Amino acid sequence: MSNLLPKLSMLLLTVLGLSACKTVQPPAYPVANMFPTVDITAKLDTLRPCLISPEQLQSAMQSMHIWQLLQTAGLPPTEMPIVARGLSERGYAEIDARRASSPLLWVSFTSPAKNKLFLRAGFAKIPPYDCRQGLLLEKVPGDRNLRTLNQNGRQILQRTAVWQPYQRDDGQFQILQIFADQPNTVSHWEVYKEFTLPAGP
Repeated sequence: MSNLLPKLSMLLLTVLGLSACKTVQPPAYPVANMFPTVDITAKLDTLRPCLISPEQLQSAMQSMHIWQLLQTAGLPPTEMPIVARGLSERGYAEIDARRASSPLLWVSFTSPAKNKLFLRAGFAKIPPYDCRQGLLLEKVPGDRNLRTLNQNGRQILQRTAVWQPYQRDDGQFQILQIFADQPNTVSHWEVYKEFTLPAGP
């Protein structure tokens, strides 16, 4: 019996040690953030607070056909108030869906003026048909461009192909194919749309 107690104590300590070392896995559903982690095009010093409701944000995403993708990926209803808060405080918010089971990687929300809202959605592969407004990208070549981004104080050049089906007075709509450093290798796709919000009081 005297030999059994030390063995039980060691076993208990081992179990407790393993429990303490267990890592917490990040959630496998879309989560909202109020600081840029997914969209390196965002610059907080150029953005302005924007008062917008979760319902208005949902409507904007529905017009881009990305709301249903987030719902299917398991976006909790508690995340949309976080997006609205980020926009109201600093003009930026995002939804990170990279760990979720979805063609959608992320969505960023930026506000360069209090009545302007820009949405940018990232996709691992060519966006679904509805998200690209029915445009047959395979048959219409995009305009090849270079865009310059600043990340952590250094400039990054990205090669892009851009499709711009329309541009209206209330904003523009674009589809972008972002290339990686390797030749002819696609990093990801982006769908971008501008919205003009109703004038506030």
